[in-house]
Amino acid sequence: MSVLQVAVNKPLRTTFDYLPPEGVDIDTLTPGVRVKVPFGAGTTTGYVLAIANESSYPIDKLKQAIAVLDTQSAISPAIHRLMLWAANYYCHPVGEVYGTAFPAILRKGKALTPLGERYWELTEHGLGLPEGALGRAKKQAQLLGILQTEGAVNESSLRERGISPAILRALKNKQLVKFSLQIPASKPWQGAQGLTLNGEQSAALKAMTDAGSNFNVQLLEGVTGAGKTEVYLQLIDHYLQQGQQALVLIPEIGLTPQTLARFTTRFGGERVVAMHSGMTDAQRARHWQLAAQGLVDILIGTRSAVFTPLARPGVIIVDEEHDGAYKQQDGFRYNARDLAVKRGQLENAQVVLGSATPSLESAANAERGRYQRLRLTQRAGSANLPKMSIIDVRRQVLQAGLSQAAIDAIAQTLSQHEQVLLFLQRRGFAPSLRCHQCGWIASCFQCDAHLTLHQGANHLRCHHCEARQPVPGTCPDCHSNQLITKGVGTEQAEVFLREQFPGTAIYRIDSDTITTRDALHQLLERINSGGPAILVGTQMLSKGHHFPHVTLALIHDADSSLFSTDFRGEERLAQLITQVAGRAGREAKAGTVLLQTHYPHHPAITEILKQNYHAHSLALLSARKTTNLPPSGQMVLLHSEAPELTQAEQFLLHLKQRLGQLPTNVILIGPLPSPMQRRAGLYRCQLTILGQNRAVTQQITWALIREAEKHKRPSRLRWFVDVDPQELF
Repeated sequence: MSVLQVAVNKPLRTTFDYLPPEGVDIDTLTPGVRVKVPFGAGTTTGYVLAIANESSYPIDKLKQAIAVLDTQSAISPAIHRLMLWAANYYCHPVGEVYGTAFPAILRKGKALTPLGERYWELTEHGLGLPEGALGRAKKQAQLLGILQTEGAVNESSLRERGISPAILRALKNKQLVKFSLQIPASKPWQGAQGLTLNGEQSAALKAMTDAGSNFNVQLLEGVTGAGKTEVYLQLIDHYLQQGQQALVLIPEIGLTPQTLARFTTRFGGERVVAMHSGMTDAQRARHWQLAAQGLVDILIGTRSAVFTPLARPGVIIVDEEHDGAYKQQDGFRYNARDLAVKRGQLENAQVVLGSATPSLESAANAERGRYQRLRLTQRAGSANLPKMSIIDVRRQVLQAGLSQAAIDAIAQTLSQHEQVLLFLQRRGFAPSLRCHQCGWIASCFQCDAHLTLHQGANHLRCHHCEARQPVPGTCPDCHSNQLITKGVGTEQAEVFLREQFPGTAIYRIDSDTITTRDALHQLLERINSGGPAILVGTQMLSKGHHFPHVTLALIHDADSSLFSTDFRGEERLAQLITQVAGRAGREAKAGTVLLQTHYPHHPAITEILKQNYHAHSLALLSARKTTNLPPSGQMVLLHSEAPELTQAEQFLLHLKQRLGQLPTNVILIGPLPSPMQRRAGLYRCQLTILGQNRAVTQQITWALIREAEKHKRPSRLRWFVDVDPQELF
């Protein structure tokens, strides 16, 4: 008796056995096929993982699947294996992994809309009509004449000739015409003329093409403005000429318009599609189909696009591979960069990881010889790297956090009709509101965090749980009206700069002002049209954007991550400053970068000033080896959160005690309160697993999970596992 092993999109780390539906040929079923199954009191969509000859449960106790929803699997065997691997590596329910990979329409148990354009032709009855038939209905007669003369004609061509859908329906109802869906065959790619590469770009491209089409990983480490995108384009051109497809991952939806524009200019709009969260379910499903059926050559997408099937996979490119946006921070906590590498291995495709500031994980793999490192040390064309210097703000009078030297530099840049980029870490008007009389600070009722003042909206907001409170007129504790702000956000910087430089175009770019992808695209077009301007923003400004008229990049507070509790703090500071600095002087005019700091002699600041991220990353790698922190070792976090701190702590303590003796190369730290102990009304604790061997670390993690799943716990206690965490708070 054949048994279907089915995963359902529920937070359950187990599969369920079902009997096949009546009348289904079991030999036609393959892994990845969707089935409708009874589940609990209702039904749900499940995914067949395997077909077994027996079950661990009595056959007469098994329920029967209601229906098979697919004639064949919508995913390839390689994508199926990728999802099974991801579920095991990230210790996550496999049904939810499938739910992440499939379009929403398929998750809901619906069928995809067939692709293709309607082609109309005469039925057998219609073919029997003489010429000039239907003469009294002129439009119907016109349609009949076209089809008698030309045979099958696509609907768009008929529309151009004045044939409306109503006319088509009329003849279809008379059984004189019928339609079929046809997909025009795309022409083989013949290649396109790219830009002239410099010596380093040419060498990198040759190394990639010489590596062959079998699985290999190339780490393209190029300074900002080195022309990595042009190398990508010419590499993709190479694969398209061989009839293969390319998957290009980008970290943020905001980068989609400029990336899509550059790719469609080179390859044509009919060969390139995008995939991101800003699209409708129908749009995502259509692009998913086009890629899976090989009807487009290039798919550009954000994180979840890593699961999209390709009919002819050739190369996978992960741009800005260091970016933390590739790590999902809730639910299925996967890293798209790492899954891209695994997918390349499973599909025998080349993988290219590109960045000016590679992650230490990728740098370590290059040092170990797993990746080939290719370096671009000079900017493309005539541009040079910007000159970087510091402004020591100790004992200086600051206005909106800006020193006089910084204000003077802005004024000088504007006088030359150039643009300035001012980078801040915080949005809003000020990170905190406090009483000058008694020291009261406006804090979130649900989180261990201060409330940010948003002056324009006239409210206080928590940037962790989004709780909002009105701005008080007086101190709630002492009733003083001496309320003052502490710190500077993008809103305050914008207000000050408008007062300081009246008549100058000032653009604030953060998540408060940019709420849609189109809004960012339109704003970037205005900025890049030229003219003196000041760009004020957060990390949204640092992510791969090309600002041809920016010649001054000013980092408001270079000290923000110097004393971070996160062991990745110094790495991220170096990446951030390098990326922000890279927005300046990308064209013919030279660029300048100014860093405001209270710690001009701090080793991290002095290393950044050398503008040699490569050497700095090797030094950071050496330091990680002495502490066995990632990437020298592996880290896994087991989080718990509950209404009471003791509940969250005791739950993790019980799991730790049940483990018994640990291997010598694994240590458990905690349970300890999370760096942000209370968030959204729940107290949070974490148990940290550090191991030198990934297989052993994974065994320990799964042992903890099994214990957690069978342990009786308070109803409101929640827990989750984060493998290779990027955030510790």
